[in-house]
Amino acid sequence: MEYSIYEKTRWICDANAVSRDSISSYFRAGMSPGAPWAICLMPGPHQVRYASEAFPGRIDKMSLDGAILGVLGKAGKQPKEFGWIHEMACPTENTLFVAELLNWRVQKLILHPDK
Repeated sequence: MEYSIYEKTRWICDANAVSRDSISSYFRAGMSPGAPWAICLMPGPHQVRYASEAFPGRIDKMSLDGAILGVLGKAGKQPKEFGWIHEMACPTENTLFVAELLNWRVQKLILHPDK
């Protein structure tokens, strides 16, 4: 099953496992994703997936089945703000490195999963 970006739908890893209703409710909630440029799968017993968006410069935290658990950051040049996230690395369960194109930097984020 394929979805068109013109219908404001999203393909999440396995489009056959995602229903049109779940995608529609995602957009009605105001969580319209941008274009994912990098995906990082956290190691450890409580795995989550992080997907970066070039614009609006944020990172979606998702469960392994594609459900949105939270959003990190926004567009900008300050700490915890991002300018075209191009790559991510997650060497440990609580560390995320984010490389940006517009800001020419790599940010190290220390994550607190219990918060």
